[in-house]
Amino acid sequence: MSSNSVLIVLASLFAASSAHAATTPIGMTPSSAWSVSGSGVGPLCDPASPAETNWAESAGDGVTLGVVATNIQCCDCIRRSAVFKIGNTDVAGAHLTGKFVGQNVGTYAAASFRVSMTSGAAGLGKKAFATEQRANNNCVGKTEEPLTIVSSGSTFDIDLSTIATSASAFDAIQIDVLGYACPDGQPPEISANAILSDVTLTGPKVGTMRIGPTTPTDIKNSPWAKGPDAPEGGTAATSGGSAGSGSKGGCNVGDSSGASGLAALVMAVAFARWRSRRKAQ
Repeated sequence: MSSNSVLIVLASLFAASSAHAATTPIGMTPSSAWSVSGSGVGPLCDPASPAETNWAESAGDGVTLGVVATNIQCCDCIRRSAVFKIGNTDVAGAHLTGKFVGQNVGTYAAASFRVSMTSGAAGLGKKAFATEQRANNNCVGKTEEPLTIVSSGSTFDIDLSTIATSASAFDAIQIDVLGYACPDGQPPEISANAILSDVTLTGPKVGTMRIGPTTPTDIKNSPWAKGPDAPEGGTAATSGGSAGSGSKGGCNVGDSSGASGLAALVMAVAFARWRSRRKAQ
């Protein structure tokens, strides 16, 4: 075989390989296209707890979420969500890569993110990711635990066939950036910060144009709109009582039985005194 023939064969193989392993930037921005809700394990606490302190765009076409604990009597989750319409794509060989940084301050703080896959109106599967396992994370449901651990700041590689385990194709991905924080009555202030960036989709039958998030309306129509354990559901987690079938209990409780009312009152007083001293400084 001549050298020219060899080059032609190699070029053909390279072209075929490239056609079946295209890389598409997902694109997290603009941040204004993401919806916000308190739909974690239960409905949003009133007043909101935790409170969102930061939602902004970050380097690497990414987004960053910051939350801080505010109410010891009720601890839920702040969820920022966006839908990315991929177009009909084979599940086999499809991977989602990117970088995630999770910063947790305090025992009951958890930064995480979730990837959900759909085809039309059908939910195909979902999986939650974090940089570490955290206690009483009310941003995720029982069926999502234990979370899949990724290295903070390093590139993650998610094989999407491990999420949509019984489907051959999907056409959209929903990404939730999640922040959970609940007071424990001790300084420092409990907070969580999540940064998700450099997200790309790699695999067969994937285009090369940046996708970007769709309008928040698509979240309302998503099969995952009811939260992590839909259709299981659940009620808002409180530190002094029953949390419902879909909840894991309050911020300082390890099971659904909750803490006693006296313990909750003691912790609330301790936290109020600490906050008062902190403001006086």
